[in-house]
Amino acid sequence: MLADYWDAKLGEPRQQALQRWLDEGIYRRCNILETLAMTLTVVGLKAMLKERGLKVSGKKSDLLDRLSAAEPAQLEAFAQDHPVWLLTDAALKLRDDFRSEFAHEQALAEEEARKSLEAGEIEGACKVWQRYDAEQVFSAAEGTIGFSGSAELAAVRHEEIKTIFVIGPKEVAIELAVEILFGGGPRTKETRLLYTRMAFERDMERWSEHPLVIGVEIKRSSILGGCEACNEIVGCWRKDSVPMVPNKNCRNENGCRCYWQTIFEGEEPTSPWRA
Repeated sequence: MLADYWDAKLGEPRQQALQRWLDEGIYRRCNILETLAMTLTVVGLKAMLKERGLKVSGKKSDLLDRLSAAEPAQLEAFAQDHPVWLLTDAALKLRDDFRSEFAHEQALAEEEARKSLEAGEIEGACKVWQRYDAEQVFSAAEGTIGFSGSAELAAVRHEEIKTIFVIGPKEVAIELAVEILFGGGPRTKETRLLYTRMAFERDMERWSEHPLVIGVEIKRSSILGGCEACNEIVGCWRKDSVPMVPNKNCRNENGCRCYWQTIFEGEEPTSPWRA
């Protein structure tokens, strides 16, 4: 069990350790804007602004400033009801020291998870990650001393891995799943492209269900540029006709680097609609 593993490593029950860290000031409670930035999405903020007849354009920080200026009391109450705790420098050092001791166990866990994935047991692989993951204890946003966020994150990881096994080759899906669970993200061209497609398809599902989303702008990397095939998909598209990203016809050596940005109702597209 997860508790058995980490209680032994910590030398005391996890919740007791977390309470002690809180008492010692190792965790810091976020201020109002930090809390809102970590708990509210851009889509949610724009929906709240639209309901209040306010502008929905700009960066996330602009949306937060606009909303907090309009209804400071309501947002302060929201932040009080949804506390978020951050790690201080002392906590980060504690976590990093712990991770150095944790490296051997993580290597064993990766191999165990890979075997589960090869056998098609996605839930089993996620349980392995949950048991060994240091972030279960040293999380940047535990929400007081509870572990509700851990369960939510596990559910997200499970859905991501299910998706990549549906849309990608098994060998690449296994490597990406291990990277998602233990490595912090894709490390090769093949896993990066599969991760991009997974993220794009997940966003497409959200767009189709969101009444305020009217389209998507596909852009190419300003640093890496794009090939002629990618130029064919760059531009503003209605949400029911958006071409797939990454572009399967891309001829760049490192694969398609196109990315996308949601267009909401009330926003003017930066170029004529492609479709």
